[in-house]
Amino acid sequence: MERVTWDSVLLGLDETLSFCRALELGKHVDSSRFLQHRTVLLRLMGALASGGPEMARAVFAGDPMASFLALTEAVELGGILPFLKACKPETVRRKLLEVLQGPAQVTAEDQNTNQGRNILFEFNVAAKLCDAKLSPQLGDHPDVSCSVDGREIFIECKRPLTLEGAAQAMGRAFRQLENDLKEAPAGARGAVAFSVSRLLNPGNQILSYTDEIAGKEALSRRIGEVSSFLGSRGLTPGPGIVGILWLVITPAVDRRTGLLTCTQFMNVEPICELGSTDERLSARLYEGLRFMWDEKKSRDRS
Repeated sequence: MERVTWDSVLLGLDETLSFCRALELGKHVDSSRFLQHRTVLLRLMGALASGGPEMARAVFAGDPMASFLALTEAVELGGILPFLKACKPETVRRKLLEVLQGPAQVTAEDQNTNQGRNILFEFNVAAKLCDAKLSPQLGDHPDVSCSVDGREIFIECKRPLTLEGAAQAMGRAFRQLENDLKEAPAGARGAVAFSVSRLLNPGNQILSYTDEIAGKEALSRRIGEVSSFLGSRGLTPGPGIVGILWLVITPAVDRRTGLLTCTQFMNVEPICELGSTDERLSARLYEGLRFMWDEKKSRDRS
């Protein structure tokens, strides 16, 4: 689990927007929802500075959806900067242009306007794989790919807004991976990266926990509930699909310290035969990502 303080969220947002400007995307930055998010962040941080956590939480509650989106989308955009810098500018410029599009409020989002947030999620997945040194590549079909022990893993990314939509999205991901794997190199496998942020938090909540371990356990338990629900819908992965990467981003507070953060958590669930080579491949993917989280926590403490 990674916890990012609100001032670090703002810093990361500003640095990534500056990177976008350097790619001659300035006019798109200026008209993007991220400048609105920045205004909300400044308001939240001003309340925190002047009145402490209680006032900050009161300001959050005054417009919870705007606060939720500002924190979660800003931490997501800020977190992808190291990956962006590792890519060729021409590779990421087109996709960043799309990321900057889209309405400020998710209530205004539909199939015609959700592309920006979808691509931001793909960037987020690729950035985490990059931090884990798993050589991610952005694409179209699949959305992202990486290399684990010399074998390609194709990853389809989905970010549903409702539980009903989640079942449909998972089914589409399985079908897309089945098609992609038919044309894949020998030994390639598939996985689904699945955002549950809106399923676990409709946008009006701050996750409250007593310590980091309790926070991880709470998020893991909630992800398990979503997994069980989808399992009950009769969704069956095709051959070669080895796992699901569950991701959640949510505003959070450590009750013991009063620390307000934006928290990211990832869980890797194998969905292949126990004891098989595919399960070992899924375990190696998990180990790489766990090492990435451990490295981040180590840097945060230093």
